[in-house]
Amino acid sequence: MADNVPITAGSGTSIATDDVSGDQYQRVKITDGTADSANHLTVNASGEALVKVNAALPAGTNNIGDVDVLSLPALPTGTNAIGTVTTVGAAASGASVSGNPVLNGARAATANPTAVTDGQAIALMTDKVGRLVTVPMHSRALMGKQATTITSSTSATTVVSAIVSTFTDITSFTVTNSSSTATLVTLTDGTTAMIFSLAAGPGAGFTKEFSTPLYATTANTAWTLQCGTSVASIYCNIVYAKNT
Repeated sequence: MADNVPITAGSGTSIATDDVSGDQYQRVKITDGTADSANHLTVNASGEALVKVNAALPAGTNNIGDVDVLSLPALPTGTNAIGTVTTVGAAASGASVSGNPVLNGARAATANPTAVTDGQAIALMTDKVGRLVTVPMHSRALMGKQATTITSSTSATTVVSAIVSTFTDITSFTVTNSSSTATLVTLTDGTTAMIFSLAAGPGAGFTKEFSTPLYATTANTAWTLQCGTSVASIYCNIVYAKNT
């Protein structure tokens, strides 16, 4: 049986229909309201209507319902912006470790790693069971030392030279008296002064190790040592940390 049913309208007009078990269902196209428009609703071969959203979502928070993403295309090679990604662990601070929390890691070492240059990233270093390796006082590259001899003088003598924009914090201070005369010695950065008694030599002296560095009061300032009595000679050795 033919699908279309002729309807007489003057000389006759054919109406598109679909024959379903002997009943005729008229076929209707959904279109816009413009006169003579050919803009029809598109349906694919599976009978699914295709919808295109032309307007952008308004600014702010918008509820668009539940969206299920079944698969994503592979990112192109190179650097790709994917927005802000926040990574958190499964356990909060102070809570028992559970699941797979994000823990800090380091590099176990049995030999010194290759040195990097200033400003580069580098891994923390531990021993083979995870104990963090540290150095006393400061990084080796930021430690300094200076040796000075004072002979027959009671004037202030520089024993740590000033460094621009840098605090020279003393960590170790050694003084030896080679003369047979005892004297007092005064160590100062111009603001803070420490007076020490130095016994008669030869070979008399002392070493002061500061577990907390003897901090310089200001940056770019020299430390000086001054003898209370003119002797020949006083030998001073100082180790210091460079801080900013």
